[in-house]
Amino acid sequence: MKKIALFIISIAFSLDCLMAQNQEKKEIINFGVEVGAYVLTKDVAPPENVRFSERGAHAYYIPWNIGAMGEFLFGQGMFGVGTGLRLTSYTAYYGGKKSKHPYEWNMDPSTVDGHYIGLYSIKQSNNYLGFPVTFRIFFVPKEKVVRPYFKLDLAFNFLVANKNTIKFVEPDTPLNYIDQINNDLGDPEKFNSTLDFAYGLRIGKDPFYVNAELHYPSFLLTDSPVSFFQTSDLTMLNFGFKVGLQVPISWREYKERPEVEEEIQSEMLPEGNEMEKHPIDENGAFKKDNGNE
Repeated sequence: MKKIALFIISIAFSLDCLMAQNQEKKEIINFGVEVGAYVLTKDVAPPENVRFSERGAHAYYIPWNIGAMGEFLFGQGMFGVGTGLRLTSYTAYYGGKKSKHPYEWNMDPSTVDGHYIGLYSIKQSNNYLGFPVTFRIFFVPKEKVVRPYFKLDLAFNFLVANKNTIKFVEPDTPLNYIDQINNDLGDPEKFNSTLDFAYGLRIGKDPFYVNAELHYPSFLLTDSPVSFFQTSDLTMLNFGFKVGLQVPISWREYKERPEVEEEIQSEMLPEGNEMEKHPIDENGAFKKDNGNE
């Protein structure tokens, strides 16, 4: 899957470079902000410490992101390459925000019987600061108010903060249990990368554009950003949506300068025998009569 994704990215990048070489007229720089979220609803494999109750525990994650992007449009505004900064938060749960069905966590998995305590939920929030690279292809000219497009979105994300929130069944659970469960959960990955295929609409005219996108499929190209999820649980097809606002901050027109030909200045042709009184100079222009004749 990773080889296929990288192959597609290489083709898209080569296409953009080729079009950039052939572009002649208008190049535009847009600046904007974006907000998006993704959904993954599959039950994933539990960590070894978990023993489910009769009703089990639902595990899922909801990544969301917010960012500031710049985009360079070329090829008559039909192609775009963008980058910027993006904050992505991976919020994962065992149980739910208001779960009333507890499950059990083994505090001593090294023993046969173990030592189990009741939990309602474990929430892990991991925040990554990323550098996205986007490739966009429009299907209609820039003069249109509504412009459908296809976009590849490749992101490189670095962990900047993480936090675990544990909801115990017994409110007087010793605090050292929290530290032990945090150790059992492990640390999230310091780096992750994602690839999204997006289909969107750009709506508006200068100076404001609104982008609305559906992301499907989306891929996780690296190890899981959630410490208690397996990578295989997350490298699946999932979908998301994103909205953004863009404003052109500058635009310039580049045109090939035509070859400057020497202008030949000429006067109105004289009538009749007046031709003989106005000889032609070496440039093909009629000489002026200086009144010396």
